[in-house]
Amino acid sequence: MNSAPLRGLAPGRASALTLGLLGVLALGVLWALLGYWGANPDYADRFLILAAAGWAAWTARSDLRRLPIQPLWLGSLVLLVGGVLYPVGWFLQASAAPRPDTTRWVMGAWMLCVTGVVLLQGSASHLRRLAFPLVFLLFALPIPHRVEKPLQAVLQMATTSVSATVLPVLGVPVVQNGYVLSLPGGDLGVVEACSGVRSVTALTAIAAFVAYHQGLGLGRGLLLLGLSIPLIAAVNAVRVILSGLIQEYMGVEYIRGYWHDALGIAMIVLGLFVVLGLTRVIRPNPTSQRAPDPSADPVSAVSAPAASPWPTRMAMMVLSLTLLATAAAQYLARRAISPDETPPPQLESIPLKLGPWIGTDLPVPDDVAQALTADEILHRLYSHFGYEAQVWVMYWSSRQMMRGYHHPDICWPNRGFQQQSRDVVEVQLANGGRLPITVREFARGTQRQLVLYWTQEGRRVWTEEDERRAEYEAFSHEILLERLVNPSKPPGGRLTVLIGTQTWGDGMEVKARTLELSGRVADELYRLCPWAAGEVRRE
Repeated sequence: MNSAPLRGLAPGRASALTLGLLGVLALGVLWALLGYWGANPDYADRFLILAAAGWAAWTARSDLRRLPIQPLWLGSLVLLVGGVLYPVGWFLQASAAPRPDTTRWVMGAWMLCVTGVVLLQGSASHLRRLAFPLVFLLFALPIPHRVEKPLQAVLQMATTSVSATVLPVLGVPVVQNGYVLSLPGGDLGVVEACSGVRSVTALTAIAAFVAYHQGLGLGRGLLLLGLSIPLIAAVNAVRVILSGLIQEYMGVEYIRGYWHDALGIAMIVLGLFVVLGLTRVIRPNPTSQRAPDPSADPVSAVSAPAASPWPTRMAMMVLSLTLLATAAAQYLARRAISPDETPPPQLESIPLKLGPWIGTDLPVPDDVAQALTADEILHRLYSHFGYEAQVWVMYWSSRQMMRGYHHPDICWPNRGFQQQSRDVVEVQLANGGRLPITVREFARGTQRQLVLYWTQEGRRVWTEEDERRAEYEAFSHEILLERLVNPSKPPGGRLTVLIGTQTWGDGMEVKARTLELSGRVADELYRLCPWAAGEVRRE
């Protein structure tokens, strides 16, 4: 997001001010990205995308100086659209916390502003020359869930299957259960982070940048990008295979913590070298490179009639108004959410003794806390006459909702379980209402687990369709629309309760006891959060 290369466009003080305004708006984009990256550590390396895009734009400055200035008034329309969308996106970003869609919105609006300025102060040729650094910025954004989820499933299965095939050849017996490899030294789970989906952006960005730098052209560049997808699966299969060998011959402690992270980085480096090797194969003539650097040519510009000042002044005016509107949007957003709509529920206040059930507090693993990004998480083990059930209660404030949503249909299959049944049971509450709870049973080999679960946003308990839409970010757009229509109306927080236990036999006794515990947990939860108890079903 470096505006310096655009100095090859129409000169003058107004032009410099226009570029300065673009730079200020770019800082807003960077702030939005940093907010999302801070809440999602897996994206912490995306600053390299910005650095690479800035470098590509900087190296284009000599070419830009040589191009004639031929403003297109179409740029004014593009700039106006971007100028309107940017403050709206900023309002949503400021009032609804860092989300994938608000981050994409702000970035997309800024890119429209840049496109409009380039067309107004330069020409279509200038835009073509800057097309790669602009488009390359998209790699800094989170992958849309509608793309990520199917891709994740394919990569997880491919990685697990290849590893299960190769490890026995290397002398390590394996039993595959879903995405879990059972080895003599313990289970090895191919979870989302190890499936390769987190490497998609990294390796495809590397492939795109190498294709640009080596001058492969559009066709061969797209071919290299296409080859990077199976490459990701292969590299991550190597990672899982090495993890299995290290676990069996060195110890499980050498595939955890820093060792695990180091192995992941090593696989990215391996992927980089493979991409470079593929580049040499794809390029028909290894000596052909990009066009010579025009900076070697002493000619600094092509003679052209003096550009009209009006396009530059128009761009300056639109961007100035955009910046003022963005400042107003920030003020309105902070004012709309200034008083927190609900106090934190203090989930630890839920009693350890719930009727005959006796609870023991359990720690919340760091990786779970980082993945869910909840404001509060309660994790307990409740026991009653030989029955044990783990209870998870999670709370997100209205600004934190939708940042780390997971439900059992995602988590349990990742651990090798297959869903055997799913039902909805209404539990009687102390206030006379009835709460619909989903009851799922999962199996992995001889293990059977019963999972009781519900999520509610404000007072509305989610259905199966709600869960599916939230998984693919569809709900996020509705929340943002509500913020626009009625920004002062607090949407309330989000609560998720999960109660899991081992089951056996016909499971009826275990199910009845666990449903009874669920009702007690719900009664205490609604005592702490009366704002969430208004729409449970009545008799």
